[in-house]
Amino acid sequence: MIAKVRRGSRMRGLAGYLVGPGKSNEHTNPHLVAGDPSIMGFFGDRELGFEDARMLGLMLDQPQRGFDVNVSQGYVWHVPMSVAAREGKIDDSLWKNIVEDFLSEMGFDESEGRAPVSWAAVHHGTSVEGNDHIHLVVNLVREDGSKCNVENDWRRAAAAARVLETKYGLEELESHKAGRGSRGYEKAELATAAKNGKTEPARFELERAVRAAATSSLDEGEFVRRLRSTGVLVRPYYASGRTDVVTGYSVALRPAAGDRAIWYGGGRLAHDLKLPRLRGEWPDRPETASAAVAEWNAAANRKPPVAPGREHETITDARWLRAVDDVRLLREHMRTVPITDRDSWSRAARDAAGTLAAWSRKVEGNTPGPLAEASRALAKSAHTVDRPVDRRPTNMPSAAGAAAIMMQAAKGGQGTMAMAVMLRQLRNLAKAIYDTHKLQDEIRRANEIAAVARGQLARVKAQLPALPASETPVKSGPRFAPAAVAVAEKKTVAERIALDFPDAKPTSRPAAKPNLGEQPEHLRKKPGPHRDRGHNVRFE
Repeated sequence: MIAKVRRGSRMRGLAGYLVGPGKSNEHTNPHLVAGDPSIMGFFGDRELGFEDARMLGLMLDQPQRGFDVNVSQGYVWHVPMSVAAREGKIDDSLWKNIVEDFLSEMGFDESEGRAPVSWAAVHHGTSVEGNDHIHLVVNLVREDGSKCNVENDWRRAAAAARVLETKYGLEELESHKAGRGSRGYEKAELATAAKNGKTEPARFELERAVRAAATSSLDEGEFVRRLRSTGVLVRPYYASGRTDVVTGYSVALRPAAGDRAIWYGGGRLAHDLKLPRLRGEWPDRPETASAAVAEWNAAANRKPPVAPGREHETITDARWLRAVDDVRLLREHMRTVPITDRDSWSRAARDAAGTLAAWSRKVEGNTPGPLAEASRALAKSAHTVDRPVDRRPTNMPSAAGAAAIMMQAAKGGQGTMAMAVMLRQLRNLAKAIYDTHKLQDEIRRANEIAAVARGQLARVKAQLPALPASETPVKSGPRFAPAAVAVAEKKTVAERIALDFPDAKPTSRPAAKPNLGEQPEHLRKKPGPHRDRGHNVRFE
């Protein structure tokens, strides 16, 4: 989300522009999505006309005009707030929540005994580029004549936008370096992709390759080997004056003849793909560290891998069995994890996104399809706050085996029937992540995951064989529960997904308490009036 701060001293002129036709007649149905009580009471959410613009300007002007307070650089604080065209249209109720939270983050609200401000947020359709946006207008003179604090307001506005991106699941553009989760894109990247006949920026393709390799690997050396095996160019960053201490890495797609490679550091692909974060998922032992350095050096010098390992093993039925079981065990483990444990939930989302990315790389190649889209959506839930994160708990199952299976699926094993079982377990894990976002009031992110299940994952499911009612597609073993694999398909795919991923948008109807799985009673979050947004759901 972009929030650009502008200052001025012509409130009524600005109101006229916001309600008017716009520079290219792009303004349609101008109306308020939010505002202070007096303004909303007068205008409501109806379409605004020419006379309304004059009255809106007068009402917003009142505090400054009444107290005749001089504000350096102007008392009109104007912030256009927009989301990328690929985000689609945001409904007015969500814009209202976003802008009210934005004012609170800026300190323009009435907390701590401050007097209220006059403000309004106008929506008038999409921009010429197709970006949905609103215009927030604030009078910096409060109703008691005091001034709002605007010190470093443009930096504070950018920081507030980052907070709201995380809370409401909005995509971040690359210009904001302090963001979280999967990085955004720049317009130039889209133009370059189109020029090269690609349907997505190179950054997204590289992110999927790195995420797949990272999730599939049990240690850092294997990560380097797997990444190189995908055809991606890899180079390490060393500590100053050293060749035995690797501090980071960058990757690039192989360029066409005569072109230069464009390199991206792990942190530019996604926040959780920085090397220090990836190392938190692998064992920290002297022998693995030494082996990793050897693989990094081989990559830097474009030499063959030093010690090829699991990535070259043939897939057997036993490995399929363990891989599917690992995802099931991870999902069951997450049912005992409190929703406040952000690190564990981000790891679960990372595992699901990485497994889907590995599957996508295998069957979709360099052309993104539903698996790639599903991976990217779940990857947005894989971020954590910008602080050191402890290593993965030893009791937390991993999806490394599942991701590895998907990267090597053509080398043997049970094939598409077992893939149908794997998809079911991944959807169950996505369901648990969906529930967590919903209970945390992160409604937009929950809706996005639900949309992935109804759309992309349903499309993949339709291409796989239906699971039989009386037989399991893989042989059961000591760590595997057959009942979790082979159940009768009593409903269509669409009906099952609609049941498991109910619409999480706010409604006026009361709803049943969401299922918290098997969390201890003292950890269960009691739904209040603002949380009654889902239906009673169950795990398969």
